[in-house]
Amino acid sequence: MHPELGAVLDARPPAKGWLRRLGRLIAAWGHDPPTDSGTLERQIESYRRGYPRFSAVIAADDSFCLCRRFSNLRSRLLLLKQDKLSVLEKKINEVDEWEPRALFLGKSRCDVNQERLSLLAEADERLADYDLFVERTSRMLSSRLAGSRARVSLQNWVSSNGCIAREETEYLQYARDLISLAPAKDGAMASLESRVEDIFIRFFKGFLQVIALRRLRGLAALPQKPCKLRAIRIFESQFEQTRDENALTRAIEIAQMAVSASPPNSPARPVLLNTLSNKLLRQYKISGGIEHIRGSVATAEEALDSLPPSTCIPHNCASKLDLAFDRNLDSQYLLRAVIMAQEAVDSTNAHDEVKRAGRLDNLGILLRRQYEQSKDAGVLDGAIKASRESVSLTPPGYIELGSRRSTLSSLLSMQFEHTKNPSYLDEAIQEGETAMGLTPQGHSERLDMLNNLRNKYQLRHIKTGDQNDVDSAIRLAGEAIRLMEEDAAQRSPDLVNLTELFRRRYNLFKETQDLDEAIRIIGQITESMSERDSD
Repeated sequence: MHPELGAVLDARPPAKGWLRRLGRLIAAWGHDPPTDSGTLERQIESYRRGYPRFSAVIAADDSFCLCRRFSNLRSRLLLLKQDKLSVLEKKINEVDEWEPRALFLGKSRCDVNQERLSLLAEADERLADYDLFVERTSRMLSSRLAGSRARVSLQNWVSSNGCIAREETEYLQYARDLISLAPAKDGAMASLESRVEDIFIRFFKGFLQVIALRRLRGLAALPQKPCKLRAIRIFESQFEQTRDENALTRAIEIAQMAVSASPPNSPARPVLLNTLSNKLLRQYKISGGIEHIRGSVATAEEALDSLPPSTCIPHNCASKLDLAFDRNLDSQYLLRAVIMAQEAVDSTNAHDEVKRAGRLDNLGILLRRQYEQSKDAGVLDGAIKASRESVSLTPPGYIELGSRRSTLSSLLSMQFEHTKNPSYLDEAIQEGETAMGLTPQGHSERLDMLNNLRNKYQLRHIKTGDQNDVDSAIRLAGEAIRLMEEDAAQRSPDLVNLTELFRRRYNLFKETQDLDEAIRIIGQITESMSERDSD
């Protein structure tokens, strides 16, 4: 046994005999047979933040496939459809009651009462729709309700990652309305597993650790990586459920032991290195410790040395290098991030346009940061080229398209500032407007897009004096201010900018309402700042 692993096993909390036996039983339930270790498993963290990563989490476990059945809405629609049929039924009865020709009621072939025929035809159409809706509703109501464990696990993941808009994950809060799309497990076994797990969690806080550590026995002797990765995931799951940082620390320790126990030429080693790198990155996001981001970068680069260029690790490594540069570390981190991002683009299958578009977008963003440092025109040209190709490869309706067009807009604006060619500013505004149209209300990036586009309109107005530009700038500034919280410190700079825009429009057209609006906003700024000072 690996010496460090033995120390961890010996340090686990003691358990009573019956708890120990149940622990072995639970561990056996979840223990899959070894699989081929030569297949690379794509880590969830390798997907882009947002719906790509959230979808990967849901796809990782059938129990996470949850959706609402909309019971209240279905009930309301059912009542409305039922009532419309009741009204039709009443009308048909009234027509029959007032029918003067009894023959029409006794022989339908002779019935030429157009009102009755029309009502019956409408009733037939509505009944067909009603029957179909009743069948669909019956199927939904007979579906299995979602389990609380899966729902809470997803909520914890969303809370800790923060990459999906809050209003778009509110469905997880409707506990009594969520159903599971996964096939039901054996009822007796599922009930037994749940009860035993509840007992362990209640009486034995080291429950998950015991399962993980038991699976790690003989780590040095087993070449297969699946058992090691499962143990790491168990501790990470405990962290998701409890937010106990000790669980994440234990996952990192086990990943480090797994790497140490892997032979240098083992096909599992680069995957374990990348797993360790991702866990260190997660710890950095929690603690902000420089040593964690440095360790994450170093481990990812070590994984690269033993991998073919067709994997996703160069892309992940570039993102980690960029984070390291953000911490005001050596600027060489940014240069290495650009190199890794270019390698990731070059290694992407030409037919995988969605993945290539995402990596080109990342390359363009990194090149923009490099241009901001170096002011090298060639770097800016490369950033624009990468961003244009990213936009052209992104499918229409793709969730990231608005963000990528906004990136291109910013790069074109930089090109205008460098070359003073107005065509770049015109194109930047056009791309910015397109990005705004693709970005829904409530999106986390919409406020930044509004302010950036407003600045471009304001800049073009200063250059050309075009009235339409100042009107557009005022419109965008107003929307941006409405999106902000009622916080003077956050709103005041934009309110001052809006005042300047109204002043400019007043100087152009001498309309007193613009001057009045500027004065009103100045009063609002003064009042807000006075309230903040008094607090």
